[in-house]
Amino acid sequence: MNNYDPLIFDKREMVIEKLSLLVEHKCVLSADLGKGESLPIIIVAINLESSILILRQARDIPPILNGSTVEQLNKKIVTMPRVEFSTVFCDVQVAFSGVSIKKVTHKGNYAFQMYIPSLLHWHNRRRYDRKKIPIAKSSFCEMVLPIPKSDATDEYKQNYVTAIDKVKNNLTSKNNAINSICLELYDVSLAGCSLLNHDEEFSYFLTPRTTYENSKIIMPDDNEISVSFEIMSKRVIEFDESDDVDVFNELIGIKFLDIKRDVI
Repeated sequence: MNNYDPLIFDKREMVIEKLSLLVEHKCVLSADLGKGESLPIIIVAINLESSILILRQARDIPPILNGSTVEQLNKKIVTMPRVEFSTVFCDVQVAFSGVSIKKVTHKGNYAFQMYIPSLLHWHNRRRYDRKKIPIAKSSFCEMVLPIPKSDATDEYKQNYVTAIDKVKNNLTSKNNAINSICLELYDVSLAGCSLLNHDEEFSYFLTPRTTYENSKIIMPDDNEISVSFEIMSKRVIEFDESDDVDVFNELIGIKFLDIKRDVI
């Protein structure tokens, strides 16, 4: 386990706020150009009107070359369909993707421009260590899916029906209610935990920024802890060669919003 909690910002104002911090502190980004090569890049301006970032190569930090020249990397960055940028800011790991990068002139100097990314990964160092839950002593998190209201979208209603059908057919389910789903507890700290989702039918309800109240953490001895939480991240787990590639696996990161005092 690493010591970082991943956050994914997908709202424009939050993405811009974080990028503005990188501009203010003149953070150097690494532009990954493949084959172990990268260019050091600085964001020099954010144009909100046109949703454009202006970047330039950092002058005081040498690029990482692996047989190419700096000129070749400058050409490569504008021909690649997607470039991954990353940096560390105040002990936070930051990453985002750039597409349609172009070479431009900014204040009389050569620079690059790209659209403001729609997603920004912001990995905070954890305040508390996480402890992995032993498989032999599996614990679960039970959450109730909100019943569709009359004004719910057709997409929500359809996914709700699909999820409920999965719950009914899941013979190993520990759920007490037909509209509750149970996810395996993967690791836990005082601030939050990670959950394993093995059912693709539940994935729709596990998107970042979704909150669930009155949920339960069910321990191996059947003790229950009442919690409310917010989903912070979701990613598909990479498979080992020994894994069944047809099995669906997602790792869901959550932050506790409330834990009943009688269990603290």
